[in-house]
Amino acid sequence: MGFGSQMFRLSRSFPSLTQGHSIPGFCIVLGLISSACSPAPPLTLFSSPPDPDPSGPAVQTGGSAPPSLQLLTWEGYAPPALVRAFEQETGIRVNITYVSSTADLQAQLDSADRPYDLVTPLASDLLWGAEPDQSLASRYQPWDLDRITNRAGLNPVLVTQAQQLTQSPQPGIATLGADTPAPQTPPAQPPNAPKTPAPYGLPAAWGTLGLVVNTATVDRPIRSYRDLCDRALPQQVSLPRQFPSLMVAAYAQGLNPFQALQQVPPDPLAWGKLLAESDRYLRRCQGNLAPPWQNAEDIIDLMYDRRASVSLAWDSTGWLLHQLDPAFEFVVPQEGALGWMTVFALPLGATQPDAAYAWLNFLYQADRAAAFTLASGFSSPVLAALDDLPPAQQTLLKATYSPAQIAQIHWLPPHPTVLNPVTATYTRRLENRP
Repeated sequence: MGFGSQMFRLSRSFPSLTQGHSIPGFCIVLGLISSACSPAPPLTLFSSPPDPDPSGPAVQTGGSAPPSLQLLTWEGYAPPALVRAFEQETGIRVNITYVSSTADLQAQLDSADRPYDLVTPLASDLLWGAEPDQSLASRYQPWDLDRITNRAGLNPVLVTQAQQLTQSPQPGIATLGADTPAPQTPPAQPPNAPKTPAPYGLPAAWGTLGLVVNTATVDRPIRSYRDLCDRALPQQVSLPRQFPSLMVAAYAQGLNPFQALQQVPPDPLAWGKLLAESDRYLRRCQGNLAPPWQNAEDIIDLMYDRRASVSLAWDSTGWLLHQLDPAFEFVVPQEGALGWMTVFALPLGATQPDAAYAWLNFLYQADRAAAFTLASGFSSPVLAALDDLPPAQQTLLKATYSPAQIAQIHWLPPHPTVLNPVTATYTRRLENRP
């Protein structure tokens, strides 16, 4: 049994190794990469938090049935301790349905048997499987920001990216915004400026794909995707034979694949040329490649057994490796990390929207956001959550991302259906490479 598998088993056996389900957004490109589309449990050494003390009185419901929240989400997004604290504080009962893929989430949402009050899809997948003429308003209600009492504490970069989901250039295509650095603070609005459209998505959790480096075996700094092809790293670089590697190869060459995905109308020919450049780049790097990985367990096995010295990796996997051995360092590449974000969305058929607003206001408090991060291993969009983490985790997360690096993240945009055949062609080539 590999070390990664041992850690996975330990995470199921000991409460000090909590787990949730990561959402590897780059591997969920409309089902093109089936082996990577099932969310994989991140392995984390974050300790399970105690039940938070409720800060307000429970809602008195008299003789009527207590209110409830029908929540559709990924495992790890509703830690039991936080659910208990929320129910005690608000009197709202939380009924949770877990999903394992975007397709599963959408099927549940479309089911007429059970209306949901709150869902947490990937920001890039709000219109997953929609007809070309469908808009966000056909599935979701916009959020009333005046009812989000703690929204001022959210990271403005994440809020900006989530809000740009409402700015669709054409029906059926919800863009995550231009692939350019977002402002650190919202720009000042002139007194008579039109009001920003209400967003359909508010940030729930986020993470990135960057590089993990074993500094004990690599004697030079690794700071760029271009370093993956450095001849000083023969057979030491592990990459997945999946869509993310094509994106990394594009950014290494100064190309902008996520911006290309947002071109209106989509251009299959231009997209094919970009992927061809990525494919050629990876072929030139063939001599550097160690065995590929498919999940976090593989990364841990390869790095810990020293069969790889550098690997593309999720930030949570890099954090775990660093806590096991400080020689492992998670690096945000100078070209920018590749980011995923899940958002809170209010379904059109929600019957208890007040309960959904209560859940957001609860989780957007700094201490609850910190408890969410500790229990799940996911980064919260609440800025002050870092200050409520234990010192070890606080130091680790603060050292990973500077404000400038967060602003430089390349956020996964929707993948237009018309580009599916092109992407499938190049991902199959990558998967079938010797």
